[in-house]
Amino acid sequence: MKKVHVIGDRTVRYTELFTSVQGEGRYTGKLSMFFRFFGCNLSCQGFFQAHPTMPSTYKDPLAGVEPKTIKRLEDLPLFQYGCDTGYSVSAKFKHLAEKATVHDISNKMLTMVPQDWKHNHSNADVHLVFTGGEPLLWQDEMIDIVFFLVDSGNYPKFITVETNGTKPLSAENIERIKELRDEYGIEWQWSVSPKLWTVSGEDEAINFDAWDTYFQASSVGYLKFVVNGTDVCWEELNYYVDLLQVPLNGHLAREWEVYVMPCGATLEQQSDLNYIKAIAERALKEGYQISGRLHVSLFGNGVNT
Repeated sequence: MKKVHVIGDRTVRYTELFTSVQGEGRYTGKLSMFFRFFGCNLSCQGFFQAHPTMPSTYKDPLAGVEPKTIKRLEDLPLFQYGCDTGYSVSAKFKHLAEKATVHDISNKMLTMVPQDWKHNHSNADVHLVFTGGEPLLWQDEMIDIVFFLVDSGNYPKFITVETNGTKPLSAENIERIKELRDEYGIEWQWSVSPKLWTVSGEDEAINFDAWDTYFQASSVGYLKFVVNGTDVCWEELNYYVDLLQVPLNGHLAREWEVYVMPCGATLEQQSDLNYIKAIAERALKEGYQISGRLHVSLFGNGVNT
């Protein structure tokens, strides 16, 4: 008898559901469906600021823009400073987010993918990516969506959760992800992007204990640090990576690969070859993997890309 899961029909707040190319990390270039949750416990206003650790010097990425006058995501200007998806983070843009039930979202996903999550031409698997905002603020609902797809008989075999790494999984959700992994053959990958103080302006945003809960649920994953190329940035990065090598209780994510990605949201920022080259050369010297932002190069940094 087919197993049917008990799935609540909670309401979810989200900003985007679209298909595009994965632009970052291990699966760069893969056709993916992105679901972007609304809301985050961090703000990361220091990104691409001249002095990330000095909020008093920050430039306002939306100077002169009254948020409530923006009626559509497509009308937002690009965020050149701070979080590049600030419209999914700041309460100022809550009016642009959609509300829908888990069932409605899951059914909408099913209308957007080819049969059996295969691409019509290449027969390649379409990956499902949960992003944000911070997806683990919605971890119950996120996993409910996947179980709904499983029960429909049409579900993705590859899932990536893009998280800032500060929110732990509940014990119940660790077991639920194990079931998805072990009984249904789903690769559940963590893309953990810890926020460095010297880059994001977020202090104490590294939570090894949270990473351990991810690793318990699925050991597939990697760490992706955004860097700005300053010496203090590299020092902070190396400090945390070195801590992961200490054989103490926990810190299970020490087995994961470490990627570095140049800070910058816009095509112009990502096309500054002197800046990008310097970071790439330092990353190679330090022994890190390198991630670009392919989607920005292909489509710019607009919404639904």
